[in-house]
Amino acid sequence: MRYIILKIRLLHRVILTCIICAICLSCNDNDEVSENTPTPQDVTLSIVAAKANGNISTRVTDGVPKNPDADVELIHKYWIVVADNAGKVVKLVSSGAVTPAEIHTYSEKFQLTPGTYRLYGFANIEDSEFQALGITEGSQMPDLTNKTIQRPNNYKGNIPMTSRLDGQTIRVTEGDDQNFSVEVIRTMAKLEFTFFNSAKEEMMVNSINIEPISNSPVFLMPRLDNNEKILFSLPASTTTERVKDTLTTSPIVIAKGATSGSHYIYVNESDNKAANVTESYALRVYAKRSWDIDTEQRYNLILNTDMNELRRNDWVKIPVDLGSYEYYLRVLFYPPIGGLPATVSRAETDDFVTTFLAGGPFVIQPFIRESGTTEWIQIFRTSIVEEYTIQLGEEGREIYALAPEMHESGEIIGELKSDGTTGTNYVIISIKVKLSETLSRVLRFRVFIVKK
Repeated sequence: MRYIILKIRLLHRVILTCIICAICLSCNDNDEVSENTPTPQDVTLSIVAAKANGNISTRVTDGVPKNPDADVELIHKYWIVVADNAGKVVKLVSSGAVTPAEIHTYSEKFQLTPGTYRLYGFANIEDSEFQALGITEGSQMPDLTNKTIQRPNNYKGNIPMTSRLDGQTIRVTEGDDQNFSVEVIRTMAKLEFTFFNSAKEEMMVNSINIEPISNSPVFLMPRLDNNEKILFSLPASTTTERVKDTLTTSPIVIAKGATSGSHYIYVNESDNKAANVTESYALRVYAKRSWDIDTEQRYNLILNTDMNELRRNDWVKIPVDLGSYEYYLRVLFYPPIGGLPATVSRAETDDFVTTFLAGGPFVIQPFIRESGTTEWIQIFRTSIVEEYTIQLGEEGREIYALAPEMHESGEIIGELKSDGTTGTNYVIISIKVKLSETLSRVLRFRVFIVKK
């Protein structure tokens, strides 16, 4: 009997020991899980428009970084997307309207567990455009590589902005006051025009045209290189147009010797080579004197810059001198003995009319000077002329024994027939005058050659 009692007591001790061991092991497992489970940390996220001292460089033609300075360049509404290392969207923040609009807006704390994340930002796009991307909390971040967005050139609304295509990497650790920001980049380029009037009287700018500019959708998300420089990339089958900013109802008026304020045009990313343009972008400014209500003076300008591509977020500063140039022609004519010299007259436009009463060789020497100066300079002898070309009109060429050509001296040399042939032809003279490091002006006029 005693033996049985001892066995029961021993069995109780064994069972109790097992229960205690199990409890201890359970406690150790719970402690280990508790130590390995990350504690959510307070994190502050911000969204920032690309600015002068930001990570992403804005290309500016004068080389001086600039902050956004127009209301349409600021953040008016935004979305911030946080994706984990597996690409799952763990946080989606939508602002609604932001008042007032700012460069740096969202600043609110929420919790993220320690780890690596990617931030994506979108600003000033339509609600429907964001919804179409298919970004929802708890789902996988969609591939945005080929997503596009479209805004008309000379856009007057708030400029859309997006973050880099591959997202902005952040690492949340255990600690207080962790702040991260996602930088968003404007999807359009900014052209800034200022007009200086070096003419003798008040001038009025009525229209600004520039081409070729893309009028097709552009990629929604920018591509960046390792130096945070924006890479140029356009979707296939991009088409272009001439962008017209008509100022008829509110022209820019510039007094003699004065400079206008800045006038901005926002345009899409564009590549002038896409339209087989060998020079840079063709810019036309239509201006007139204040008293001239019938005709406008046309200024054909070429943008001289290494920016063959206009990239998103570019800031191109274009100072335009509205000063006028004057032309003068000297015509040397070598008719048969007893022949009369050629006469030169001006048409109501900038064109010249040269009249010959006989056949024989002739030489045309064009001269140029800025309005208000007194010295005439032969075009091919002045340093301000970058290019000088001529083009012969198609009709009336039968008057020539030798069609006019530009000689290496810069003179235009030709010969008229002496067999009684009469008629009229013309030569277009094009002169490219350098105005500044970023801008040239193309002056074009015709010389009509009349053989009687």
